[in-house]
Order: sequence, then structure tokens, then C-alpha cells
Amino acid sequence: MRPQELLEALVEIVPAFAAEWSAPSVFVCADGAYTLHGVFAAFSHFFRDNQGVLSERQIQRVGEFVSSAMRKPHSALDNAAATCFLENIAEDPAALRIRPYLDGAALAYVKACSGE
Repeated sequence: MRPQELLEALVEIVPAFAAEWSAPSVFVCADGAYTLHGVFAAFSHFFRDNQGVLSERQIQRVGEFVSSAMRKPHSALDNAAATCFLENIAEDPAALRIRPYLDGAALAYVKACSGE
């Protein structure tokens, strides 16, 4: 998956993320380039700040998407989902909201990050 495809997938699930992404960000290079890691990192901040207003269906879809992203071990998408999304929210109340919708490697990663 390319960074643009990841961004589009997350915006499809949570349309409000588009406005957050369009604001100036440390996750976008001066030339406008960005990475899978940058998209997931920006989304982690958005998710933590907005998880209280997202619908349960949006939370579920994010959890399913992240779990799916981590089904190809050692891929760039797997690494970005783990280190720049799950790791960033693991100690936050947002992790409690998404945890019921994670499975496989994604759930194992969140458990490991929280010391289980």
C-alpha cells in the first residue's frame, strides 16, 4: 500500500481526518511528500484526540483496518501500523475503545505495549 492509499482509506473510515491532515504538520515534508509511518502517526494523534466523538462503527472499522494492515508481518504497512499508531495510543484511553476490534498481531502488539 502506498501512503496516499493509506490516507484515503483512513479518510474513508473517518472523514474528519481529512481536515486534520490538510493542516500544516510535522508528518509531511516541505515538498509535500509523506510516508506510511507519517500518515499513521498523524492519525494516532487525531484518534487519541477524537476517539470520544467517533462513532462505534468508525472505531470498529479502524480496528479492523489496523488488524488487516498487520496481517503481513515485517511489511512497511505492518511496521507503520504497529509503531506509529498502536504504540502511540497503547497507554491512552483510546486503546480501550479500539481494543475490542483488534485481532491477531494488532491485539498482541497492544497487549505487549501495555505490559500484558
